[in-house]
Formats: sequence, structure tokens, C-alpha cells
Amino acid sequence: MPVLNELDSQLSTNKFSLGDTLNFTDFVLFEDLKGIGEYVTSDRMPKEVAPMKSQFNTKNR
Repeated sequence: MPVLNELDSQLSTNKFSLGDTLNFTDFVLFEDLKGIGEYVTSDRMPKEVAPMKSQFNTKNR
């Protein structure tokens, strides 16, 4: 199957750039968002931030 072989060679050629893209997405976007979420919901959050947080969440649903 020439088409599959061509796709195969393209995938192995681009394997490193694809991996870089996936790692960038995982670490920069998801990990940062998870850290922000943990910070916002943590006990260290100042009390005056809590009303703003709930307002923000309901407006965006």
C-alpha cells in the first residue's frame, strides 16, 4: 500500500516536531490551568476573592 507507506515515512520524519507540540500543549496549557485551578480553590485564597470567583463562574456558563 503505497499511500500507507508514504504516510508512515511522513509520520516518522515529523515525529519530533509532533512530540514537541504535544509536550508544549500538555505542560504549558493543561498543567498551568490545573495549577491555577488548585490555587483558586485552595484555602490560601483571600476571602474577598471568593464572591468575584463565583460571579465569574456563573457568567460564563
